[in-house]
Amino acid sequence: MASFSDIAVKEMIALSSDTKNKVGRELYRAEPKKYKGYIRTDCSTFVLNVLKHTYDTVGNTKLSNSLTSHVTKRGFDTKPVWYGDLMFKDLVKNHGWKAIYLTPDKWHPNDGKEEHTFATSQVLKTGFYAGIPVSYTVLNYNPTPKTHPKYPDLLPYLGPQKLNSVDLAALNKIKFGIGMSRMGEHNWLFSLGSVYEVHWNSVGAGLYEIRKLPNFPWNSNLIIVPPDMIPMLTMTALVLKKKVSKP
Repeated sequence: MASFSDIAVKEMIALSSDTKNKVGRELYRAEPKKYKGYIRTDCSTFVLNVLKHTYDTVGNTKLSNSLTSHVTKRGFDTKPVWYGDLMFKDLVKNHGWKAIYLTPDKWHPNDGKEEHTFATSQVLKTGFYAGIPVSYTVLNYNPTPKTHPKYPDLLPYLGPQKLNSVDLAALNKIKFGIGMSRMGEHNWLFSLGSVYEVHWNSVGAGLYEIRKLPNFPWNSNLIIVPPDMIPMLTMTALVLKKKVSKP
């Protein structure tokens, strides 16, 4: 019998291989007449479609139907909007998924932005990312070289980070997971070391992209994996020095 992850990966590959009559949602909004009749998609839709198909296939229609219920108002929202981080939190807290925080360079993100070092320090201090409890970390899987122009921008006194090939190799064995970057701004899928994502301003062959994690440009990320992948989690477990209350 196919496992949850087997079913999810099969659907992920099927969707990302079929670009006929599909267009990124933002490109459609920019040129609605040109893409009339096309199926609109984006990163969140890709993730939701794979998860809903998988839960429906294994017979958990109740959970499948609940995936689109994670809506709230934030910032300048005029009406409730679906937010992926709320779904991630629900899957981890209530449905047995486990979260892995990952960053290519712990203290020297190659875009020089402090948001990534802040996210890393908060995860290591509190054990949470976007309110989601983190169980494992994969840090420094693609360290920024000292010669990189952005290297001096943040914490240069800490020195270059060493490549963490052990945790990266462990992560590369995970058959299926779903990912988020920048606290949920971007959602994507993960399998055996590769990121599968949708570009919402593209069409045709450029709509979906598959690339190895070290080539993925986002610098602070979370992957959550379903219960059937938990035995494969051999990367570094996050252990806090003192207990922190849940957000």
